[in-house]
Amino acid sequence: MIRRACILSVAIAVSMLVLACTATDNADRSAKPRSLTVTVDNSGSTIELARNQQLIVSLSSNRTTGYSWSLADITTGILKLEGPPTYVRDPASPDAVGAGGTETWKFTPTGAGQQSLRFEYRQPWEPNVLPARVVEYTVTVR
Repeated sequence: MIRRACILSVAIAVSMLVLACTATDNADRSAKPRSLTVTVDNSGSTIELARNQQLIVSLSSNRTTGYSWSLADITTGILKLEGPPTYVRDPASPDAVGAGGTETWKFTPTGAGQQSLRFEYRQPWEPNVLPARVVEYTVTVR
């Protein structure tokens, strides 16, 4: 009787261990890849994303000058803009007059394909003046 109870206990423990390992393995396979952040330094390059990977575009900016980044060109529809861009002042000098910061844009792929992103750094009230800076990326979603 005691021997049967021990064998049953071991069998249950082994079954639970196997189930736990399987659940962990499946959770690891379905885990979302980390987001990919690009900056001005990546301009002109091709960026590769997985279908469930978020693209973060982080661009230095100084709104005290009146300049800000705008999304000038977004061809095709494989990237979805996730809300308006955010602006965070430089944490090293948050109270300094004229201090710059960073504008952040977040995109999520909607399918596979290739798309261009073009950002222009300009004063929005001067649409006929050439932008001070232009940043472009080609994004490929696998």
